[in-house]
Amino acid sequence: MKVGFFFEGWQSSWKARVEQQFTPGAVESRYTIDSTGFNIDIDALIQNEVEYQEYSCKVGGNIGNDCFRYSLRKTIDTDVVYIDGDSITTNSPNDIDILIISAANWLNENRDNQHIVKVIKHFNKPVIIVGLGTQTINNIVPESLKVLQKPFLDTLWNIESEILVRGNSTYKVIESMGYNMDRVTIFGCPSLFLNTDINLADKINNKLKTYQNNSTDSCKKVFYPSYFSKLSPSDKIQLDNLKRGNNYMLLQTFPENLAAAFQMYHRFPKVEQSLTAWQQHIDSELIKKMIYIENIHEQATFLINNIDYTYGTRIHGAMLSLMSELPALLIYWDDRTRELSEELCVPAMSQRRFATIVQQGKLDTLPQFIKFRPRVFNKNRKHKANILYDTYKKYNVPLSLNVKKLADEA
Repeated sequence: MKVGFFFEGWQSSWKARVEQQFTPGAVESRYTIDSTGFNIDIDALIQNEVEYQEYSCKVGGNIGNDCFRYSLRKTIDTDVVYIDGDSITTNSPNDIDILIISAANWLNENRDNQHIVKVIKHFNKPVIIVGLGTQTINNIVPESLKVLQKPFLDTLWNIESEILVRGNSTYKVIESMGYNMDRVTIFGCPSLFLNTDINLADKINNKLKTYQNNSTDSCKKVFYPSYFSKLSPSDKIQLDNLKRGNNYMLLQTFPENLAAAFQMYHRFPKVEQSLTAWQQHIDSELIKKMIYIENIHEQATFLINNIDYTYGTRIHGAMLSLMSELPALLIYWDDRTRELSEELCVPAMSQRRFATIVQQGKLDTLPQFIKFRPRVFNKNRKHKANILYDTYKKYNVPLSLNVKKLADEA
């Protein structure tokens, strides 16, 4: 079985960057917390910015994309052929048996997905597309979205394919376009399998009960902000609250996006895309509490060793926290984050409710609002493992042993 693995932005020139995500090892974090607050390695941040700026437009500019791709790749128990859609030509080899595609919120008004169509038609082999989602607000589906996405969806329906979508909202969008839904399954996100410990849910719940039953003033907590180029109201409120207590911000956007964020937030003139250029404009107490860690294993190591619980508007921030055996609260602000929180059984609340809690000065009581149901979480994770098992089995794709073990537990 020869598996082609496609995700947007793959380039052989930075294979090492992607492959490093597959090497857990013993990673010594560059970052520590002490009594004075958060010590951030500015030099390392600047170096990251320089090294990864050229990738930002190709890989989505955030660690969540890497988390999704890595977790999906981890479920495939065989070597894969990485597919670079940008370099596909009529002369490119097509000797694979199946194409597995790591998707995202591709069903939107801003992209026609013709580069994906080109790859699918070139190989003309069965396709498993995982994580396909829509980008809508309040379940309103513009007609322009349907028109733009029809050629892409037609291509998937004209070949042998299995389509695993993010959630119910996405399912309904595709169904509203008149497609036969026999090949569509609501799946969620493979990041559920970053940690395949059978007892994961109980470990999370035990920690949560500790914080709910005791004073949480001393708890160290991480805030995951959404895309910095689109700061949400709750993000702006939270930036003002970061300077007090044991509250830290873990960035999931690539560092090169930071300058644009603070240009908007602090309304100072546009500066060059460099941390040295804008850090002088940032409150020193705030910059001490910001961190960027690009390797997801190192990020997990940081969480496990330093943090008690996390919250924020990033779904993969919540998933990395849960997979690191920490309680998490997702603050949803659109259909994408809401449907994923429902499908992955991630504790969540609306942005409006969160803003009210912050404005009332009750941030330290946040664990009381985390409604984690370990039995439901476990049952759902095993169910998703079985969906993947059945899908892969249909095409003889070997499923990783740890995910198969979860499926067998169902």
